[in-house]
Amino acid sequence: MSKFAANLTHLSCGAVVAVAFGTARPAGADPLPEPTIPEVMGVQLKNGPDWTCERLRKAHAMGFRIVRKGMYWNAVEKVKGVYVFSDYDEQMACAQELGLTVVVTLFGGKANGASSVTHHYRLNGGDWLTFTEDAKDIVVDNNVFIEFKTVNEAETSSTVVSKTIKVEKVIYEDNQGYPIERYVINEYELFSNGESVKTTALKGGYDDINDRYYEFYEYPRGDSYIGCGVKAAQIFVRWFGISLPQSIVADEYVETTNVAWLDSWIFTTPAQLEDGVQDILDDSDFDFELSRRSLNSTAGAVTWIQNQLAAGYPVIILANDGDHWQVITEAIVSRDRYGDIEYATFLTHDNGGKEWRTWGELDYFFEENWSAEVARFIGYSSYRDCMISVDIGQ
Repeated sequence: MSKFAANLTHLSCGAVVAVAFGTARPAGADPLPEPTIPEVMGVQLKNGPDWTCERLRKAHAMGFRIVRKGMYWNAVEKVKGVYVFSDYDEQMACAQELGLTVVVTLFGGKANGASSVTHHYRLNGGDWLTFTEDAKDIVVDNNVFIEFKTVNEAETSSTVVSKTIKVEKVIYEDNQGYPIERYVINEYELFSNGESVKTTALKGGYDDINDRYYEFYEYPRGDSYIGCGVKAAQIFVRWFGISLPQSIVADEYVETTNVAWLDSWIFTTPAQLEDGVQDILDDSDFDFELSRRSLNSTAGAVTWIQNQLAAGYPVIILANDGDHWQVITEAIVSRDRYGDIEYATFLTHDNGGKEWRTWGELDYFFEENWSAEVARFIGYSSYRDCMISVDIGQ
């Protein structure tokens, strides 16, 4: 057996090389040349015990000049930010000594030693409690202070995140004196770098019989769609326990204009919508006055929406650059340590259901555009103020 074939039994390769031996050559033929390996042909050794200087020398003796090596990052960065290459230094030095070219394949593994992680939380500065599942329901009291972190198998801990949860009950009475119970849930999340996230959510009422919260926007379904303004009014007043079909909202409260020459475009101006919703509240004996606002900055508009939600009131907004009415019931706003907004996203409701939209996707600011020109053309002049909610004195 040739030296080349004999040494194959000591190598573990990433690919299978088939060597075909022909029949015996006729007597008197010239001898075969010694087997050679092309310079561009290499070999891959398995990681672990196969990757030793002895095995590298055998590969070199067989004629290989290229070897392939896998490098696993979780063996390099066992602790976050600490890089240790000592496990590979001896192997690379041996390859260099033999003049071998090493092709390194980097594998991500599970970085920072995090082949398994545990999640930890504690309430109001108490003992740390542990769980390993991706999510866990935690029953907490109102105004609780929660801290949570993740720890990997190298006992490296993530940044501790702190959150305070406050649940505020809002009780209204309808015209029969029946209490309408709603909840505003505020979550304040603070990071170690001073940045914070506040989430404000209107969460409907509480069902004592079934022991569950229910959403307030269980407005009537199945009635015909009569424009986004009518639908926004229907959703908004449902927060106060007023359930009306769109036909009643359109026939008796919210004025609309059907612009036939614009493909039956149903047009509702801010003034029409504000007046219609106010009439619904008045007829139900709610002592609320609405406010219609148009702030000229992102910071001012987002803060106004946050304050309205925190006070317990949804917000009607003219979105899509003046083309569509929606109702906002939740807001998630992240601010840096200086109080500047980093991002803001809102849960919106309309005839299509509910959807989370960023501030940019809402496309709120209403400037001079085609919709405004059409509004003025058909006699409306109040088409700029485009957020509506209960007046809380802001």
